[in-house]
Amino acid sequence: MKTAIENSGFKFVVGRLTLNLAPVDVKKEGPNFDLPIAVGILAVREQIVAKDLDDYAIVGELALSGEVRSVNGVLPIAICARDQKKRGLIVPADNAVEAAVVQGIDVYPAKNLREVAEFLAGKRNCNRFARIPPGFSRNNAVTMSISSMSKARSM
Repeated sequence: MKTAIENSGFKFVVGRLTLNLAPVDVKKEGPNFDLPIAVGILAVREQIVAKDLDDYAIVGELALSGEVRSVNGVLPIAICARDQKKRGLIVPADNAVEAAVVQGIDVYPAKNLREVAEFLAGKRNCNRFARIPPGFSRNNAVTMSISSMSKARSM
């Protein structure tokens, strides 16, 4: 996390940091929380001012370079974000098609941590992923999601 933050042009402020991943009864594993944790660290350390942070759901793996990598299970995350009345969902660019299948929530594809931080701080206009490509249906997305979950379980 420290390296990804620093390679994105931010300072990783040394000091004590407590991270609460409540609720405890919800299983949390894998890299899905890398990007939201990094954004949270930047916000709490006042490296970015994100007034509307609670309006967005964020998911993604972070490479050491700060690049946002795709993750498994974006479809159910998009459904949950919509049901929680989030204004938007920030996902890895490679997952945007899968998330965009869910109607009722704006999907914002992210390529790197710097881009996400600037978008949340209002310094960058990030185009929402507005349409599903021709020939791509909701059934394709469900198949992708189930397939990616199966692959994750077999690892």
